[in-house]
Amino acid sequence: IVIVGILSAVALPNFLGQASKAKAIECITKGGSIMGLVGADALLSEASGTATLAALITEANANSSLCTFSAGAAVTGGVYAMTAEGKGDLANLYDGAFCVNYKTGKKGTATTYTGTPPTAPTC
Repeated sequence: IVIVGILSAVALPNFLGQASKAKAIECITKGGSIMGLVGADALLSEASGTATLAALITEANANSSLCTFSAGAAVTGGVYAMTAEGKGDLANLYDGAFCVNYKTGKKGTATTYTGTPPTAPTC
């Protein structure tokens, strides 16, 4: 029993840390999906990409209990940007930054699990 107690004391914090990272995958996946759709719609026009970004962020925020998405600055050089901040179980634990360059198709993602915003990815 003592051995099991010691192993549990060591393993439980590691398990909880991995559980938070697994929950953050939802935010990372949604962020990547949003940027991919925005990049595709922006090929029609930047206005279409901007409208898609706004609509998808509104939908994602309404349906996610783990992260809040926000649009970045105006489109510059074909690059759209977005950030994500953890909420609920991920509050003060997760932050993400996403971008897509619709002219080149390049997407970027940067995340942190420290509660501080990551350095923005380059697209």
